Amino acid sequence: MHIKNTKNNKVMENLINHNEQNLSDSIIRNMRTTASWMKFMAVMSFIGGGVLILCAIGAFVAASASNGYYYYRMAQPASLLIVTGIVYIIAAIVTISLGIYLFKTATGYSKYSFTKDSNELETAFLMQKKYWKTYGIVTIVIVSFIVLSLLVFVTHV
Repeated sequence: MHIKNTKNNKVMENLINHNEQNLSDSIIRNMRTTASWMKFMAVMSFIGGGVLILCAIGAFVAASASNGYYYYRMAQPASLLIVTGIVYIIAAIVTISLGIYLFKTATGYSKYSFTKDSNELETAFLMQKKYWKTYGIVTIVIVSFIVLSLLVFVTHV
């Protein structure tokens, strides 16, 4: 039995072909190369987050050693050291989270390049979306603090 080629059949055929995701060898090669660099940057984010945690611990130790007084000859009271430690912890959480998103994106790219499983590519793009959304929010917060600092500086000069 011969099925007539109707408009609906063409739409279904396009959907099926679209879901196959035939990516060129060049795209796959670029995905693998990009994944390697993403993993490197993710590891650097983990290391940076670890350093920030160590700095936070140092700030907390310095604050507790000062017993509420000035620490050595620094003009920073213990409460400022505690606030600094908390800021370092927040920065570490953000840095490590960005590293996790980047690492998961890279893993998805790598897995897809070998298995051609579209679920891996979908997961990779979801992680990439989370990475850029978090990065954007952090950028907005940083720019807001810069603007606020400038306003405080200008009004108190």
